[in-house]
Amino acid sequence: MEDRKRLGTLKPTASANTALYTTPASKQTVVSRLFVCNQGAAVDLIRIATSTSAGINASEWLYYDFSLAVGASLTLDSFTIRDTDTILVYSKNGTSSFNAYGIEVS
Repeated sequence: MEDRKRLGTLKPTASANTALYTTPASKQTVVSRLFVCNQGAAVDLIRIATSTSAGINASEWLYYDFSLAVGASLTLDSFTIRDTDTILVYSKNGTSSFNAYGIEVS
């Protein structure tokens, strides 16, 4: 059964890797869109990873210190994560917001 919804919305604390969303056990998640928006008055460096454990492996970063201009947005399209995987996000200045939308599949 599919459950279409907003998976997570977050404006993380500056310079902290923070969980945006974790797939429930025994499910997969198709993330249809992940939006990032820099709301600050300066360029922000953002990071996005999909992690399979408490720590982050270097190979799990999708974006690492990506420069996001003032007022700019970034959109990631359609990717899948397994049960208990986590989307981790980071904003150097704490000025960028992250919003994920998708479907959980049993």
